[in-house]
Amino acid sequence: MLIGGRTLPELKAAPSPTRPRALVLHGTRDARLPYENAVRTREVLRGAGYDVDFRAFDAGHEINAEMVSAMRAWLR
Repeated sequence: MLIGGRTLPELKAAPSPTRPRALVLHGTRDARLPYENAVRTREVLRGAGYDVDFRAFDAGHEINAEMVSAMRAWLR
């Protein structure tokens, strides 16, 4: 589960034969870590074979109630 983060350019996701799941949440108005960082993270993980559930929220650099609900539902 990745929330409001970024992928460092020097790090590469290792290919995985098991297709692990990942949840990426990011606010479209994030002024600290721009939304484009989440898009890049999604592409890096998908390229490595991960099953990525990507969700954008009308939010800044925060965890709001809508995100918490999405995390709970994903974990179930």
